[in-house]
Amino acid sequence: MSVRVRPLRRDDAPAVAALAAEFADYLRALGDTGAHNLNAEAILRDGFGPRPAFAGLVAAAAGAAVAAGAAVAAGAAVAAGAAVAAGAAVAAGAAVAASATAGANKAAGANETVSASAAVGARATEDMEELAGYLLYHLGYDADLAARNLHVIDLYVSPAARRQGAGRALMREAARLCREAGGAYLFWAVYAPNHLAADFYSALGAHFVEDLNFMVLAPASL
Repeated sequence: MSVRVRPLRRDDAPAVAALAAEFADYLRALGDTGAHNLNAEAILRDGFGPRPAFAGLVAAAAGAAVAAGAAVAAGAAVAAGAAVAAGAAVAAGAAVAASATAGANKAAGANETVSASAAVGARATEDMEELAGYLLYHLGYDADLAARNLHVIDLYVSPAARRQGAGRALMREAARLCREAGGAYLFWAVYAPNHLAADFYSALGAHFVEDLNFMVLAPASL
C-alpha cells in the first residue's frame, strides 16, 4: 500500500470523523472517560472558514485505487490508439489532401482523448482514495525561546494501515510545515496508558517533558 500525505479538505470531514470515532473507541478501551466530540460538523466549523482553529493533514492510501485509475486511463488510451491508427490508415490510403487532413484531424483528436483520459483517470484515482489516517495541528509560540512551535492536536492511523509508514509520513509533513513556519519544535500530549502511541513517538526521536505540568481552566470559572 502506498501512502500520499496531503492537506485536509472539506470533503474529507466525514472520513476523518469516522477515523476520530475509531480513535475515541480505542482510547475508551484504555480507560479514557473524557469527551470525544470531534465529528464532521466540528471539523467543518473549526477547521475551515475565515478564522480556522486548526489545519490538518490526511494520509491517503492509494492501493487498489491507483490500479483502478490506471485501468481507466489505459482503457481510454487503447481506444485513442485505435483512433490514431484509423486516422493514419485514412491518410495513407487517400490520394487527396483532404484525406490526409482528415487523418491528421483524427490523430489530433486521439491525442486530446489521451490527455482527457489521463485527467479522468487521475481524478478517479483521487476520488477512490481511502484515508488511512489524519493529523490535526495549529501553530503556537514559545515565549522563552521567542520562537514558533507546532502543536499536534490529534494523530490517528487506522489499524489496517499501521506499520506501513502512514503515521511517520504524517509526522514528517508536520515537521516540514513547522520548519517552513520558522518553528523550533513540535509538541503534543499522550494519554498515559497509550503505550502504543508513546512507543511510536519515541521511535521518531521524541521525549517526554519532565519539568512541566500542563493545567486547564474553564473560562466560566473566572
